[in-house]
Amino acid sequence: MKYINIPDGIEKSIPFIIEDRHCISRLDEGLPTVLATFVIVEWIEIVSALILFDYIDSEWLTVGSNINIDHLAIAVPGQVLMVETKIVERHRGDVLFNAVASVGAKIISRATHRRTLVPRKIIDRQISKEKVL
Repeated sequence: MKYINIPDGIEKSIPFIIEDRHCISRLDEGLPTVLATFVIVEWIEIVSALILFDYIDSEWLTVGSNINIDHLAIAVPGQVLMVETKIVERHRGDVLFNAVASVGAKIISRATHRRTLVPRKIIDRQISKEKVL
């Protein structure tokens, strides 16, 4: 179980360029063209998962199991959103991250995100049971 070697305090930052397709207005053109919360959640999950990729072997996967997010300010297409996540707690197969998304000095959101390590064979088994004919 290679995941035991996940060190505390690891952090990662990735910039994302906000495009129209990342905005809430894609759901309804009457809505403002501002970054959607669900996209911030997606990007937090991506950055957090990437931190763990170097510390788990191919027999394991991580799945997002919880996210609590405060969406504090708007961001618009053309801006660069920096998503930073950091491991703040580990307990057995659970890893808790703090996340901050910002445009320059302006904080757009803060979140906590938990990822759970699961054997790949369990996920594969569940997927095979869910396949629609």
